Formats: sequence, structure tokens, C-alpha cells
Amino acid sequence: MSNQISELKFVAVKIDRLLRRYLAIHDVIFKLSWRKIIPLPFIFKPIDFSSLNSRLRELLSELKEYTQEVSSLLEVTKEQESHFGTVLLTYCEALIQTISLLEEITYILALKSNGSNKYNLKEHHEKCDLYNKSVSRYVSIGNQMNDLYQRLYGFP
Repeated sequence: MSNQISELKFVAVKIDRLLRRYLAIHDVIFKLSWRKIIPLPFIFKPIDFSSLNSRLRELLSELKEYTQEVSSLLEVTKEQESHFGTVLLTYCEALIQTISLLEEITYILALKSNGSNKYNLKEHHEKCDLYNKSVSRYVSIGNQMNDLYQRLYGFP
């Protein structure tokens, strides 16, 4: 196994860890919970969209660095490795698009929770539809990437 494979694998693992942090934020926003069914502020804490928005911006910054890292590694990889790297790069770009959409949603929801009336339900549903399509895209690419990862590295 060459250094480039090890480096691509290392970056893929870092991206997987980032994905888990993103999914935790996604679940806070979209997962069904009693807090959303029964909005009792004295029992359930409201969702802090400003904090989630900040965390998403941090994830985006980190993911863009990983994308650059993958892009740099692609310049020095061999054919088999480069196919995995290309799919990993496409995955990163799809994940950036998805997280960016969620960051936009949380930003607007943070404004709304602070009294802004500039975001109506129709706009929210449209933005969520775009987000869900983006989620489907990165998941599809992720499945392809996982197959390639398993062929190259196997699973632990």
C-alpha cells in the first residue's frame, strides 16, 4: 500500500468523523422528538439555531480543507487510487453543498427565532426540499465511495 493510499484513507476517515458531527446537527433539527410535538418552553429547551449555524460553518470550513487535501493527493496518485480519490472529492463537494443548504436553513431559522418575519413556510419547505435532494445525492455518492473503500482497504 503506497503512501498516497494511506493518506487518502486517512482523509476519508477524517471526513467520516466530520459526517458524524454533521449528522448529529441534522438530527437535532429534523429528528422527531417530543420537544417538537409539544413545544412547552418551561419543559423543553428550544433549539439554538444560532449555535447550530456556527457549528455548521465550522464544519464547512473544515470540509473545504479536506477537499483541498484530497485534490492535492489526486495529483500524485495512481489509477486505482485516483478513482477512489475522484469519488471522494465528488462526495466532499456534494457534502459541502448539503451542509451549506442546512447552514442557510439554520441561519434563517435563527433570525426567525429572534423575531424576523422574512421567512415564510413556503420558502422553508422549498429550501428543505432542496436540502433533501442534496442529502440523497451525497448519500448515493457515499454508497459508491464505500464500495470503492471496501475494495481498496477492506473494513476493519
